[in-house]
Amino acid sequence: MPTIWEIIAEAQARYSSVTECFDNAKWLQKQADRENEEEGNLKGLDCRKCKNRGHISVVKNDELVWQMCSCMRARKSLERIEKSGLKTAIEELRFDNFLTTEKWQENMLTLAKDYVENGEKKWLFLGGNSGSGKTHLCTAVCGELLKREKAVRYMMWRDEGAKLKAVVNDSAEYSRLIGELKEIEVLYIDDFLKVQRGQQPTPADINLAFEILNYRYANKLQTIISSEKTLDDILSLDDAVGGRIYELAKGFGMSIAYDKNKNFRLRK
Repeated sequence: MPTIWEIIAEAQARYSSVTECFDNAKWLQKQADRENEEEGNLKGLDCRKCKNRGHISVVKNDELVWQMCSCMRARKSLERIEKSGLKTAIEELRFDNFLTTEKWQENMLTLAKDYVENGEKKWLFLGGNSGSGKTHLCTAVCGELLKREKAVRYMMWRDEGAKLKAVVNDSAEYSRLIGELKEIEVLYIDDFLKVQRGQQPTPADINLAFEILNYRYANKLQTIISSEKTLDDILSLDDAVGGRIYELAKGFGMSIAYDKNKNFRLRK
């Protein structure tokens, strides 16, 4: 940010007197325009609004000030996504490379695209058959929402659920960790309620799911869920958890019936 003396020096170079400059206040806007033409060096997104500087120079109350660009929210989300290990997945798992050789795959793709356009304050649920492309499409949705400057948080249920349960007796740490999941603008929960083969989610798993989803349900925060369980499976485990998913994912929910022929991992 230029000092007042630098601004006055600039004004003197452009106008016959400082008084003329202040009478004509256009010099402030010209200064802002010149700064806004400069290219920055921030990585991760190519924002033409701030030219990757992270801020925009504006004139406010007769002063030249920096205003944070809206892209910074998405950049912070990308930092979290990168730490979570989802960054590469977002680059590789897109709508344009989702395989649609079957009608049910076309339906999944259409549903996911529709959610991006019309899913504000709604949830997306893709459940059922393993290897059917649920994670691919949910990741593609996250990528599209990031482009729209949404703050997105990725949660691998089994890993982060275990971490939360391990600190449940440390109220400060537990509140910090679960608060990130509750309050983020868009939360993507991958492999929701997945446990070890042959086991069922424990009461602690259900309580954790309810605490996160109930907060997001009450505040109508966008939530994306992929699970190897169908919605009927979840309802049979817990009406409260399943009911909230059913209500907010209405119109944006799909369960793929179990069929090993739909597991495309086995075809590779």
